[in-house]
Amino acid sequence: MIKIDNIKHFFEKNNKLLFYIAFSIYMVVTIIGVIFHEVWLDEAQAWLISQDLNFFQILQQMHHEGHLFVWYVLLMPLTKFNVPYPLPLQILNMLIMWIAVFILWKKAPFNPLIKLLITFSAPICFVYTILARCYSVGILLLFLLAAFYKDKFKMPYLYAFLIILCANTSLLCLIAASGFGILFVFEYISEKKDFYKSKEFYILCSIGIFGIVLVLYQILGALNVQDAFDSNLGRSTSPFYIINRITYAMFGLDFMLLKDKANIFIQNILLCSFYLIVSTVFFTKNKKALFYYLYTYSCFIFVLLCIYNGFYVHYYFFFIYFIISYWLFKLFDTNENKKNITYFIFNILLLMILFSLCLYNCKLYSKEINEKYSNTKALVQTLYKYKNENILICDLWGYSFVPYLRNQNMNPDSIYTGKPATFIDYTPDMAFNNYEIENIMTFVKDKYKNENVYLITQIWNEWEDFYSEDYTHKVLQCENGGFMEYPDMCIVELKSKK
Repeated sequence: MIKIDNIKHFFEKNNKLLFYIAFSIYMVVTIIGVIFHEVWLDEAQAWLISQDLNFFQILQQMHHEGHLFVWYVLLMPLTKFNVPYPLPLQILNMLIMWIAVFILWKKAPFNPLIKLLITFSAPICFVYTILARCYSVGILLLFLLAAFYKDKFKMPYLYAFLIILCANTSLLCLIAASGFGILFVFEYISEKKDFYKSKEFYILCSIGIFGIVLVLYQILGALNVQDAFDSNLGRSTSPFYIINRITYAMFGLDFMLLKDKANIFIQNILLCSFYLIVSTVFFTKNKKALFYYLYTYSCFIFVLLCIYNGFYVHYYFFFIYFIISYWLFKLFDTNENKKNITYFIFNILLLMILFSLCLYNCKLYSKEINEKYSNTKALVQTLYKYKNENILICDLWGYSFVPYLRNQNMNPDSIYTGKPATFIDYTPDMAFNNYEIENIMTFVKDKYKNENVYLITQIWNEWEDFYSEDYTHKVLQCENGGFMEYPDMCIVELKSKK
């Protein structure tokens, strides 16, 4: 019978070889994922903001985004030189995650088997590598903060800068970075005698104050973003809502074996309770890890309940916070008796989580390759044929078409602004309002007079019974939304009768 200790010894003995094999496979798999991935609205939004605004305007725009500026500034060298969208965006995001995974293998105090499973888990291998969002750079910085945590006082200025930089990538990374910041401050005060007499202390205070002001300037306006979308997206305060999100993030939604709601409810409560109890008890053996775990989870739950419901890319930060907490635990783990019951149960839990998320990763890649992630790429090929015609975006989801069309020097108009479309300015007036056909036709008559127009809209079946004295209409193409519940979209041709 093969013993677990023998498996562990094998992986530790062949750590270097395993790294080369795993990292090579990870690169190949993610390249395939990028090739098949169809970028969608949120990825396009960051590109458009970076393309159309300068640095100070980007800081101002963050009031409406719910994110912070670092990712948008990183995109500026690409967007300002009008490189073809979207491959450079995807490659940049993928390279950032490659570096993050490299740091994980070289610096994380984990068994090689754990590193292998983390590498091919759904959050790391698919969600944050394939989807080109601001979270990749945040994860890279979090891994750096964890990797150099023990040496932070050897390079306090650099470490403080990394905390500030990480905090300015996204609200979720702000939570994680602030956890490191609080630990940094308390350890600095407790370990440095007469710290207030040193020049270093006041420089660090200046860095910290600058970082706090910069973050507050961006996020204070963003706290009301959800108000513009409540009527459509809703906001849940149900405890089961949080239980469901944690279970989804830690075990993979598609691997719930029970289908009826009552059994799913029981299953999620059992899984979530088992996870939270075991992990919390385990982390009590290290105060730093326990604080970080409870702090990040509490802040994230508060955000989900009180500010923004989130989407599946957000929920996986429960997993990221868990991994960082475990990283901090292992840095200071001096317990020689690792065969006690607490370690045993936690290791079972850890393997359950990682194997589940690796299986779910396979599911996501299968869907990405065999199905559309969104419908943008399929529809934009049709629009390229009408380069010299008027194109009108009648739905906010249609903004994902804009950077594609700009590749061909096409500038579609927006029904929301009456001007050439740019990024979405998330205000209550633009809260995913879907214009009815009558509103669209009134706008078309006023703006385009007797010219032909091609509409990008969610409305398609209603056109069958529509009649206009001024225009004939034809639905040229419709595409379903893809496996991530992207809305169905279509292109409607309006030809003037005059």
